[in-house]
Amino acid sequence: MGGLLQYPNTFGAVMAALLMERLLFTVRRSGSDFTRVAGWRGYWNGAQVLLLSLCLLLAESRGAYMAGAVGWAAGWLLLRGAERSRYVQLSGVSLAAAALLARQLSAAQLAPSPLPGLLLLAAVMAAALALSGRALRGGRAQSPAAAGAAGKSARAGIKALWITGLGLTLALPLLLARGLRFATLSARWSMYADAWKLFLRSPWIGQGGDSWKLAFRSTQSQPYVGSEVHSGFIDFALDLGLAGLLILCLWLGALAWRLLHTRRLLLPPFIILTLHSIIDFDMSYGLFWVLILMLTTATITPLPSCEPGQFQHRKAISAPVPESVAVNRLRLPVRRSSHLIRPASRLAVTALLAVLMLTASLTGLRLAAGQLLLARAEATAGPAQALLLQRSLAASPANTAARLALAARSLPHQAALLLQQGLHYERENPELLAALGRATAQRGDLTALSALQRAVALDRFNRAVQTEALQEIYQLARVLREDKRTMEARMAAATGYALYRDYASLAEQAASHPAWRNDRQFRLTLAARIRGQELYEFAAD
Repeated sequence: MGGLLQYPNTFGAVMAALLMERLLFTVRRSGSDFTRVAGWRGYWNGAQVLLLSLCLLLAESRGAYMAGAVGWAAGWLLLRGAERSRYVQLSGVSLAAAALLARQLSAAQLAPSPLPGLLLLAAVMAAALALSGRALRGGRAQSPAAAGAAGKSARAGIKALWITGLGLTLALPLLLARGLRFATLSARWSMYADAWKLFLRSPWIGQGGDSWKLAFRSTQSQPYVGSEVHSGFIDFALDLGLAGLLILCLWLGALAWRLLHTRRLLLPPFIILTLHSIIDFDMSYGLFWVLILMLTTATITPLPSCEPGQFQHRKAISAPVPESVAVNRLRLPVRRSSHLIRPASRLAVTALLAVLMLTASLTGLRLAAGQLLLARAEATAGPAQALLLQRSLAASPANTAARLALAARSLPHQAALLLQQGLHYERENPELLAALGRATAQRGDLTALSALQRAVALDRFNRAVQTEALQEIYQLARVLREDKRTMEARMAAATGYALYRDYASLAEQAASHPAWRNDRQFRLTLAARIRGQELYEFAAD
């Protein structure tokens, strides 16, 4: 369903925004567009409204439903008179028809029998288009002085309420089926609380790009899986701090103001996209920004239809200028300083942008070359693999995946040097620290203890990291004892046993809280229990 998005919540938000755009556009069309003379143009828009409503219901996204409801209310406030009644009727018909189709598709798990499914789709769509076309043809009065206009308006309002009520009744089971699931809500609040703690580390200028993805495992209070924080605005605050968040909010606010004064009917889709991005990571998708930039472009693009008097204004502009006026214009004083400054400033800005674009392009080429060499190394075996990994790391020194792969094929002292250099780019990467602890433990170096402890602290709900750290500390203690370094061996074993006790306590805490979202399947492993007992005996010996 998601296509480019591949995430049902953002998919639902985009469908709600497109639905509002098509709904308002259809309502504003003339009633003659729903006749044979006009080629039934209006019904094409009505079919789009129905299909978008169906996609929105099938997304089962509570956030998209709420944002869509707010956007729908904004559209209702922007319309007046008969258009408002047409708007409500078309919404009710589309919602009722989409609910019928969505219930059938949900019961068949989105895979109904082709022939019955297509027949039902055709029948429901034909009935919905007939009802909506009748409402849209008759909802606009032909003459302000038409007899019985007040009575028709009242009857239209009652009919609109009945149709909307029917649509809500049919859609209510689908809405409640998703809305009553509170497990994801509790996990999301825990995620927001953890994001707040991470935000307080650098509230003004942020911590750089992908700060949540790189650091959430060190701050998470529950073993949930969430490499994306479910709020685009919180993600901006983590990456760029309050300064970047303020710039974003000012830009979006200015865009909303421009839409309100130039393209009012595009304001509801903008509201839906903005509201939903508050509670989900829509801003992580390029399509979201494409839609926002399309709305931005709409605010500076003239409307296709001109208001009365605009043609006269254009004619006045294009009319020939009298000779006396032209002579007076030629005699006006010329500000030479402004004419000299403007080209110079434009040239400076253009040169600066050219340098920035060139730098960004070269950096992008190096990163792309590094990724290509890494992909070739993963598909290669033997000595050529190490050479490709070295070339990949030379092209992109911050590529952690290439660095870890090369360290795994290197001797312990070479691997330790490579991994220490990688920490200059990612100081709090648990994979780098765990690999560094493993490499230094093989050499009998006690600095492995601090690296392994830091790796566990940065990813404490990872049972594999916890178990591997105990295994490496146990091997380090054995190497130290074989080297006759008894006191150091006991110290390493004592450190490992303390790490095991913390691991066991955390696993017990997770098991005693069934309400936690244990998406990572965090528990105390059997291998960790064995190593914990061995470390205890080692330290007591």
